[in-house]
Formats: sequence, C-alpha cells, structure tokens
Amino acid sequence: MDSPLCLSIKGVMWHHPPLCSFQTHAPFIKSRPVAVESTGDWSAYRDVDLYFRPAPSEGVYGGHWGRTDVPKATYNHPDLVHMGRVEVSPFGTFAWQGQYPEYVRSRRLYIVVAVADDGRYAVWGEPFGWYRGPRRGIPDRPDGTILAETLLPVAPERVRPGQYLRRLPVMRSNAHGNIRVCIPHVRQYSNCSLISVQLEGLIGGRGRMAVRLTIQGYDCQFKEGRGNRYAADYVFLVTPPIPDAAIPTLAMTVEFESRPLRPNGPAESASIPLPPVKLEPPT
Repeated sequence: MDSPLCLSIKGVMWHHPPLCSFQTHAPFIKSRPVAVESTGDWSAYRDVDLYFRPAPSEGVYGGHWGRTDVPKATYNHPDLVHMGRVEVSPFGTFAWQGQYPEYVRSRRLYIVVAVADDGRYAVWGEPFGWYRGPRRGIPDRPDGTILAETLLPVAPERVRPGQYLRRLPVMRSNAHGNIRVCIPHVRQYSNCSLISVQLEGLIGGRGRMAVRLTIQGYDCQFKEGRGNRYAADYVFLVTPPIPDAAIPTLAMTVEFESRPLRPNGPAESASIPLPPVKLEPPT
C-alpha cells in the first residue's frame, strides 16, 4: 500500500489512508452498545476480527491507519478485548453490533482495531471517548444517566512532540490590509509537525486577536503564542506529521479575527489563503 503518510506504532509502519476501513458508533450508556460498519471494499478478505483497547499514545488521529501482514504483537495491549468475528459479504462489506468492555471510563480515549484473515490486513479506527455534555459533566462509568445525544464530539487528545527531526524553511506570506501573515518554517517531529505563523502590523490596537490555521486533511491545534501590538508569533501542532515532499504544494489557510475590548462590539475577520511556493532545501 503506497501512501505519503506513515506512522510508526511499536516500530511497525502504518499508512494513511488505508484501502478499506470502518466506522465505530458507541454511545455512553449502561448497555454499552457498540456498532462497527465497514467503509470501502473488503472483498479481498473472508472475515474480520474486531478488537477493543485503549488508544495508543503514538497519535493515531486525523484518520484511519492500515497495513498488510500484521502480527498480533503490533496491536496487542493488556486491556485488549476480542469483541467478535464477522464475515465479509459478497459485496465487500461487513457490519457488527455488540458491547464494549466494562472497564471503559469517561475522559479517556479508546479505539477499535479490525484485523482481516488472521493478520493479512489490519486497520486502526478513529480514537473516541466521552468527555462532557453541553449542560453538565458525565459520570465516570456508563450508568445510563446521560443519553448519547447529549454528548459533544470528542476532541483528540493533545499530542506531545516526539523526537525532533529537522527544520524546513517555507517563507510563505500574504497580506490583508495593514496585517502581513507569514509562515517562515516547519519543524518536523516523529509524530507531528509544528508550524510557526507570524503576524506583522497594527494587530493589537483594536483588541484581542484570535488566529486559526487550516490545512485540509490535517488536524491543526493551537499550541502557544506571544506578541505585542505590532507583531505576534503563533505555533500550531499539526497531526499526522506532514511529509517533507508535500510541504511545497500544501495549501494553508490562516484565519484571524480581532475582537474589540467591548464584549458586544463588532469584530473584523479575514481569511488569508497562502498559495503554494517553492520549498528551499534546508541549510
């Protein structure tokens, strides 16, 4: 399976996006129901074993990850539970319903692993969990006091940068009025990329500034920032890590909004697309 995105879990490389995958639905209620439904074409395989376990710490966020020839040691865990085996239909699909394990707790992330034909192919699902409702917190155990419809989507657990690899210059810039936006470089780590976004101009005279970075196919989380009225520097943590070869043609969008000190005052916003530019080799 050829893919520009790779992730190492227990020393084994997994690829994104996989050729075929699945979706998981698991409401936080007393009966502990979980449903798994295939996506893509699974017709090359006979049956699929479904496993439930805590999500790994390597950062399997931003999509599903798969590979062929997978020994059980690569996804094994002390809390690994075999939920069941399901046959692949003649149309290349499968669906399964059952219960997730009793050991689940709120405010933690879990994941389902689908293993086809005893390891010929395997896929990590999207991590999920239960954090809080829009009006109140949820109990530690799924005791049925809160229905699934009251739960907010779970945000991915914040990733901590792993081993530092390299710093790649980017030097893209664009302007909106008297504010210039620049992305000077990308710092590459084993499990993520750190992108620096700099603003120059009269940015602090009108109130508080909010900045957001968007890259299609990637999760961009604000990490840290500092600045004054005339300059500011923000750092965004991007997962999965961006391949070096993809950076020259990757479309990035920086959105910033200036909010006046008056709580009900008008806000000025702008969306600045940063066009792809040639990536200079690192020095």
